[in-house]
Amino acid sequence: MADMTYLKIPIGGLRSTYPRERKKVQDSQRSGAEDDIYVPRMWYYDRLHFLAGQTEPRSSLSSLPSTLPSPPAEASEAQPGPSRQQHVEEPSLSQGSRSQEVAGPSRLPDMQVPPLHLQRESGRKRSTLEEAAIGLFWKATEALGAPHTVEEDFAGIIGCKMQRMEEGQQL
Repeated sequence: MADMTYLKIPIGGLRSTYPRERKKVQDSQRSGAEDDIYVPRMWYYDRLHFLAGQTEPRSSLSSLPSTLPSPPAEASEAQPGPSRQQHVEEPSLSQGSRSQEVAGPSRLPDMQVPPLHLQRESGRKRSTLEEAAIGLFWKATEALGAPHTVEEDFAGIIGCKMQRMEEGQQL
């Protein structure tokens, strides 16, 4: 059984990796070249959008005013043609509803979830830490979606045992 210290390490890794991937996506969208839009390497990127509002950028040491370009959502409306932004767009939630989103189950549509087995663009194998994070993520997803009554738990156990039976033994 996992304890808090076991869970904090991989979750901390996910929380630190997501902003870097998000920044790469936003930077590639700002560049304006649709062919060069960065595709996140994390297969679970779309499921971590709730982290977007929880991290504050570091304050700038410069005394110059910030001259950031307009957000990609506004820029994409003026550009004709298909856009890949639908896969990386953040849900626009107020701070109050965002805290409810974090506390409750994910309300993102299922169509945003990428397929289970994505092929890596670079062709390299995943590291042990990446594999552990993926395994932890799936265990957490299963635990959050698991039934909550004792009766449903017993029904699930019996169903699993029946699936393992040979055809002649099943009812």
